[in-house]
Amino acid sequence: MRLSVVMPVYDVAQWLPECLASVEKQDFHDWELIVVDDGSPDDSVKIVERWAKRRQVKGLVRIVRQDNAGLGAARNTGLGLVQAPLVAFLDSDDVLPVGSWSRLVRAAEQGESEIVIGRADRWDGVRQWTTPLMKRNHQTELRGVTISSHPLLLADVFAWNKLYRSSVWQNLRFPEEIRYEDQPAITAALLAARSIDVLTEPVYLWRSRPDSITT
Repeated sequence: MRLSVVMPVYDVAQWLPECLASVEKQDFHDWELIVVDDGSPDDSVKIVERWAKRRQVKGLVRIVRQDNAGLGAARNTGLGLVQAPLVAFLDSDDVLPVGSWSRLVRAAEQGESEIVIGRADRWDGVRQWTTPLMKRNHQTELRGVTISSHPLLLADVFAWNKLYRSSVWQNLRFPEEIRYEDQPAITAALLAARSIDVLTEPVYLWRSRPDSITT
């Protein structure tokens, strides 16, 4: 197994089928999807269970349950179960473009970088657009850079448009019980990385939701 993907689930029954459908359409199949049920009050976990039984892709789906503790804690639970040498994160209301995982894994395996960053576009279910930050950071493909040479990469503190070697998370976890838990953890990961690759292609569609704290 080459890739572990951590996906927390909480109250996303409305959006989850689209997310899972995008996983099913990936052309890279050597993965495990670690689904962390963060005490979801709706049918989200049942949706995952039904999908896992009928899906047509080759991948391992593992479901773990915990009392509601927030996104940071759920991601940390998933990180504790990672078995593959490469790690990615997926929020269960978002969507992956076709070929996302294969692009990221190919870049990681062709080089020695600890983090591979792909472009994340916004998406509202119909329209897809690129923010100024993503346009600026992903104009040119980069290989083997660092934050010292490219400090503007620090403006991108999202967890989910990146692929990490599992060693990055050996002594690093997300803060718990706070909002915007990505920022301190991803900043630390980027600063510590000895080598970073940057791709120009979109590898993630971040759903624009009116009820989201980050919309």
